Amino acid sequence: MADEDQASDERSGGDRLRAALAEDDDPADLVALIEEAGRTKDRLDQLDAILRGDTDLWAQLTEGRSGKVLEIRVDSVMQEARQLTTVFRQTLAEIRRRRDGGTFSGKLGGLLDDL
Repeated sequence: MADEDQASDERSGGDRLRAALAEDDDPADLVALIEEAGRTKDRLDQLDAILRGDTDLWAQLTEGRSGKVLEIRVDSVMQEARQLTTVFRQTLAEIRRRRDGGTFSGKLGGLLDDL
């Protein structure tokens, strides 16, 4: 595997999304939207890991001295993921609208078609 391919595999989903969407001449407001889309992607990836049971991501348990059973409840993770997905879609749609007037042409349209 080439060094460039290996480096891209180590980047977060948000980093890859930012790199795919960013263009050198983007105005500041579009750059801010792209940054937010990247952060949102990273949050969605973390929520997905929690939903898949990757407890190392969000919790560490140690047995107490009393030996009592500990119960951990994670409420509303799925609901939060659904809400954040809606925000993510809206952010990407706004980026698309600002980039190319709402058409599905060009680099951004092709990227969004893959989502």
